[in-house]
Amino acid sequence: MRIIFLVITFFFSWFVLPLGSPVSVAAEPGTGKAATVVIGDSLSCGPFGRALVSELTKQGQAVTLYCTESSTPEHWLDRKNPPHKKGPKKCQVRRPGEENLALCGGDGKMPDLDVVLSEAHGGRVIIALGANSLGAPHVDFRYLKIAQMAKARGGCDWIGPPHMNMGQNIGYKNKKKGAAPTDVEIRESNLDEFYDSLGEATQGLCRLVDSRNATRSCDSLHKSCEGNQTVDGIHRTESAGKYWARQISAALSGIRGSGVGQGAATAHSADSQK
Repeated sequence: MRIIFLVITFFFSWFVLPLGSPVSVAAEPGTGKAATVVIGDSLSCGPFGRALVSELTKQGQAVTLYCTESSTPEHWLDRKNPPHKKGPKKCQVRRPGEENLALCGGDGKMPDLDVVLSEAHGGRVIIALGANSLGAPHVDFRYLKIAQMAKARGGCDWIGPPHMNMGQNIGYKNKKKGAAPTDVEIRESNLDEFYDSLGEATQGLCRLVDSRNATRSCDSLHKSCEGNQTVDGIHRTESAGKYWARQISAALSGIRGSGVGQGAATAHSADSQK
């Protein structure tokens, strides 16, 4: 079966995936493997997405990953490629057994979301979207819409966005005193409130998987920060992407003691990490 990751990622105590509670999903026709579809943004196109597919594949799942840089639920619902000064960002897909991403439909146009979700064959849908909506502290109605569509297709998990790393962002490091907050600062400052809003939108539809504990920065209380290393303040390095993916995969599969423990896996308890 295939796994679709909708790349956004969050946790709430009342609808967070309980560790120790494996999810039963349908099988990919002709393979006997659990079908999973993952839908995400650039974080899913990069080290985190690659590592997540690898981890889920090891668990016997047939994973299909769809990702589009700079995307939000609006782009997936409206089949609208995200604009960019060098041209619209293109949708990419990686199917079970394949090593690399390829353009969706051969041309990179945003696919029909309902068709994408149907590839889960009644199994699991994983949505990893949210990082590109952190300019505001609240989600819009499209998050609820996607959660409803995913739920109708089978089991749904939503991976919430990670912490930023302002120390590794050029804009932040070069910012003059008194200047307006940078994009990375705004995203980080909105993160906790955004999780609350996402939790409300997806409650009863998708289990929210919180990425904050696995991607936090180091401080006097938290010495482990492998998942916080980035190339630009947002996008993870290869090693950080792998670390983050291992923690999320462990939570999704119900493995205890993963580093995204029962308490740390909830939105409210994760707030205490700051």
